[in-house]
Amino acid sequence: MFDHLAGQPALMRMVLWKQLERPEHTDHERTVYGRIVDALVTTYDLAPGGSSAQAAERAQDLLFAVLGLATAPFTLAPSAAQPARSSERSVQQRQDLHRAVSTIAANLTLRAGARATDEG
Repeated sequence: MFDHLAGQPALMRMVLWKQLERPEHTDHERTVYGRIVDALVTTYDLAPGGSSAQAAERAQDLLFAVLGLATAPFTLAPSAAQPARSSERSVQQRQDLHRAVSTIAANLTLRAGARATDEG
C-alpha cells in the first residue's frame, strides 16, 4: 500500500484533502469499509468463540493499524511522498514498515485468538 501511494502522490493528496474538507463518511465509504472489516474477520478468523461485535472491533483495529502505518510517512514529512526508490535507506524503510505491519497484524490475530479461548 505504501509503495502504491508513493507512486501515486496525487492519490494521497486527494485522500488528505477529503479528510480535511469533507470529514463526514459517505454511505459508499461505510459500505466499502464494512466489506473490508468483514473480509478481515473471515480471513484472520477473528471471531472464534467471540461475538461478531468483538470480531468487528478487532478487524477495525487491524485496519486502523495497517492504514495508519502505510500513510504515516506522507503526513509526517512532505518529502516522504516521493522517496528515493533507489536509495538503500528507502528500501530499508519500506521493509521495516512491512515488518511492523506484519507484526501488528500477527499480534492482533494472536490476541483475538487468546481472548476467544479465554472467553470460550
